[in-house]
Amino acid sequence: MKTLDQIEARIPINATTAPGNANAVHVISTPGSYYLTGDVQGVASKDGILIEASNVTLDLNGYSLKGLGSSLNGIGISRSGAALTGLTIRNGFITGFGQRGIYTVGTGAIHGLTMEDLTIACVGTGLRSDVAGSTIVRRVLVRGGSGGIQCAGGNSLDQIEDSMVSGITGEAIVGDVVERCQVGQVTNSGLVVISGSRISHCRVASVSGTVGLVGIYGEEVNDCVVSDLTLTAAGPVDGVTGDLVTATRVQNLISAGGNVRGIAQRNAPQGIVNGCSVASLKTTGSGTVTGIDADSVTASQISRIGYESSTGVVTGINFGSLVSDCSLQTIGHAGVTSSVNGIYNSVTNTGTVTKVTLQTFKGAGTVVGIRSGIVDHANVTGFVQNGSGFTGNQAIAAQSVSNCTVSNLVANTSIAIYAIFAENVTDTRVDLVSNDGGTANGINGTSIVNCSVSNLDGIGIGGTTTTTRISGCSVANAGVLGIQFGGSGGVLDDNTVTGCPTGIQTLAGSGRVVVRGNSVSTCTTRYSMSANSAVGPIVTATGIIASTNPFANFSD
Repeated sequence: MKTLDQIEARIPINATTAPGNANAVHVISTPGSYYLTGDVQGVASKDGILIEASNVTLDLNGYSLKGLGSSLNGIGISRSGAALTGLTIRNGFITGFGQRGIYTVGTGAIHGLTMEDLTIACVGTGLRSDVAGSTIVRRVLVRGGSGGIQCAGGNSLDQIEDSMVSGITGEAIVGDVVERCQVGQVTNSGLVVISGSRISHCRVASVSGTVGLVGIYGEEVNDCVVSDLTLTAAGPVDGVTGDLVTATRVQNLISAGGNVRGIAQRNAPQGIVNGCSVASLKTTGSGTVTGIDADSVTASQISRIGYESSTGVVTGINFGSLVSDCSLQTIGHAGVTSSVNGIYNSVTNTGTVTKVTLQTFKGAGTVVGIRSGIVDHANVTGFVQNGSGFTGNQAIAAQSVSNCTVSNLVANTSIAIYAIFAENVTDTRVDLVSNDGGTANGINGTSIVNCSVSNLDGIGIGGTTTTTRISGCSVANAGVLGIQFGGSGGVLDDNTVTGCPTGIQTLAGSGRVVVRGNSVSTCTTRYSMSANSAVGPIVTATGIIASTNPFANFSD
């Protein structure tokens, strides 16, 4: 049987095999497989071990490099600036060095550097590489100090996996690919906790700061968790910032007056978010709170966004092109004059929202449930507006609305609110809308077809000056009137109105409206028509046509 030395000749580190110099206690200047036979004690103003050769394996063999506060780096690589290849450092402890645990520096690249199975607890940064090349970090634990694992060289391909950083005061992990890593108990001011191109299966928890915080920043972020980020001053807090964020959970983000975002796109308008959840975000003062800010958001859940103390805008989802299969619950709060948006597109009549549920959103400023170009299969309920004098309060504002349900809207404002304000509305239901300070209206649009409205304070269905059609709709128990037509001309047919002070009304400025096949009952005034839209019955009780006006509209 071959011995280990016969398989791979190993060199013990001592004063003969790795003599020191002015820069380090031990210097490795020739290729080989080196190992420790005991602890190495650091000295002031020097590195513990300095590697200046390619094709070197350094096995700490379970022993420690023990530095002083005045020592430099535990292990230095390529301090002379030469390009190196094929380096491995493994299996041991590095503690107490004043600058870094492991540090690569120089003008040349380092290709094929592997660091694995290490525990680093130093005064400065645990592990830092500032040169180009390729680095793999595996199963490294960094505790304490001013930084964690930082592979920040230009044009480098760095992979960090199965590692942990805790108790530091700076950037925790920086790399190209970061997988299955954990960061916790970090005090981080104005920096990113984890950053890279592709970050997956990572966890960031218990981070505090005073300037600004970003939990994870990367091009692709998958299956990660960010929780308990707290800023004690008025700076921004982002849970995750990325171009493609999937299957990721963000919760418990707090700023003392700055803007807070759960998940945000890195490069607008390119952000895609799928299968994520965001919960419990808040700020104080005039800061804004946003659950997700991205171009496309699908299959995601948002809850408890801006739930107390803020006077700034609270938005569940701020999007560009698409929101689909999402649920939002408890957005905003009614205690101060904050404006609240459930799902919001900043460009009027732009984007598509489909298959969403929005429940319990409230504010004391302007409250909007959904603002988009197209809204389909949305369920909006639990709208509370608790401030007087704010305009634009709407559960849904869009160009086209179909197959939606809006219910349980409560307001206390002197300006009218609308459950739905859109151009085209079809197959949609509105129920239970009230406004203690003014009127509460159901649906306002240009073309309204096959909709139902019931139990509200104001106008059930109201046409704008461009209205052309209200057909196949039903209105019950509207406090002001059932259907109001304000267009320059069109059709109002096959509708049913019950239990309203006035059933159907055409405004004085409206043109001729064809009113036919409607059923109006239990209303004090069945029809209130403008001069251009006279009403005459088709037949009298004795079966005689009573109207000779060829432009008359006919009652049922």
